[in-house]
Amino acid sequence: MTSNLKTTVNSSLFFWSTIVAIACASFLLRRGGATPDVSWLIDMCQRIVNGEIAYIDIFETTPPIPTLLYMPGVLISNITGISAEIIVYAYAYAACLLSFILILRILPKTIDGIGDSRWAIILPSAIFLFWLSTDAFAQREFFGAIFSLPMLAVFMRHQTENTWPPFSQRFWAAALCGFSVAIKPPLFALPIILFAAYYLILKRQIRFVYSSGLIAAAVFSVALTAASLMAFPAYLDGVTTLMRDVYVPIRSHPMIALQPAFLAILVCLLIIATLSYLEKPPQFIFFLAVTSLGYVIVYLSQGKFFPYQSLPAAFFSFVAAWALAWRKTEPLLPELRINAKQLATCAAIVAIPVVQLSTAFNSFYPRIHDMAWAEDLDRPTAVAITPSISFSFPLARKINAQWADRIHSQWVSHYTKIALKDPNISQEEREKYEYYFNYDLNRVATLISEERPQLVLQCINEKYLWLSDELLARDPTLFDDYHVVAEEGMFRIWRLNNKVATTTAITEPVQ
Repeated sequence: MTSNLKTTVNSSLFFWSTIVAIACASFLLRRGGATPDVSWLIDMCQRIVNGEIAYIDIFETTPPIPTLLYMPGVLISNITGISAEIIVYAYAYAACLLSFILILRILPKTIDGIGDSRWAIILPSAIFLFWLSTDAFAQREFFGAIFSLPMLAVFMRHQTENTWPPFSQRFWAAALCGFSVAIKPPLFALPIILFAAYYLILKRQIRFVYSSGLIAAAVFSVALTAASLMAFPAYLDGVTTLMRDVYVPIRSHPMIALQPAFLAILVCLLIIATLSYLEKPPQFIFFLAVTSLGYVIVYLSQGKFFPYQSLPAAFFSFVAAWALAWRKTEPLLPELRINAKQLATCAAIVAIPVVQLSTAFNSFYPRIHDMAWAEDLDRPTAVAITPSISFSFPLARKINAQWADRIHSQWVSHYTKIALKDPNISQEEREKYEYYFNYDLNRVATLISEERPQLVLQCINEKYLWLSDELLARDPTLFDDYHVVAEEGMFRIWRLNNKVATTTAITEPVQ
């Protein structure tokens, strides 16, 4: 008995040492700072704390819950002086580790037909979230993925042992699942609904929605969403109108959906289908695959095809593919030499999506490396002339700028310009898009000419120079009081002339 206990302790210690080592090694990937979306939402939270009104002074398509996801990092940063980005990353790691602990308490130690659940489920989850998520780390989709996994673990437990986990475990799984859905409502409800439909077909009994905690998860998500909208009612005004008129109906070309991340999902699903055909897998593999397919539908339905939007689908498909490969691998491990060929085959199967995903979520957003021009700046006001958030953030955070605009970029004019190129749109749609196109550009031109921000971050990528040309057509004197202080890659940094800056500071202070 003592020997068995010692073996169990050593096994557990080795497992958690592996997980912690993977997490610590991944710190190297975080050295570049926060990703553009995380950086912007942190800045948005900071502005809310400083008294600005969300969705009025700061305009963002993201609903309140995922925005406020970053508020603890900002509040702790204000108290401790530690960078908000570091704190957000810290609780992203903590969220993963706490979720892993909950999942392992829910899951049986071994799952029939798959082996040790720690190495089959948690290890690939850690590899994906800490290493393969790259530039999508700590984004909304990242939290949505990890917070929905415990609910699937509840169903895995019931499928394996024909019994539901204790109430406390189901409660926390339901709470996290509800929070996951509230992060991107109503889209993130679709994978859960699809999974529930699959389970209903499988069991032909509806009472599982109560026993598992799915109803509780739905209540949590609705309550969180409703409470957040009551706290920030402005979101239901101008933002939803813009979403309905511009963001939702304007879609990218379908071929853009074939991002490396999406191709990695297809590779994982192909591995799942192949290995499942060769040998019938445990039912929980289908749980993961169905959930992944639900997130694939979410990715495609949004029509923007940003790589990070496919992260939850990639996460669940990768874990399922790994688990199936682990089923083949675990029995071979005691005899490494004898089973070298089979082990190499299993490793090669897993290596394909690992290699694909290692770069899939690396968006290679533009960076400026020579920062000498920013050395004497002290909380400068700044705006950007760019259609992309990745150009303006996290650079604005890096130079500690006070963002003078209510939005991070001119994505409205960018999307409407795309729509206006379509010869098949109706006259009504054309007039609507022309209105938004001109409104966005006129607003930015007026902001720069009247507010006189100290810095203008101009994107000079040839593909997007039309934006600068359009602004100069509206106001040819736009840059007359500015001079270029830096130009690198697609960045051109304009700085307000000292004489003008002094006059502006005295006669027309920037609020």
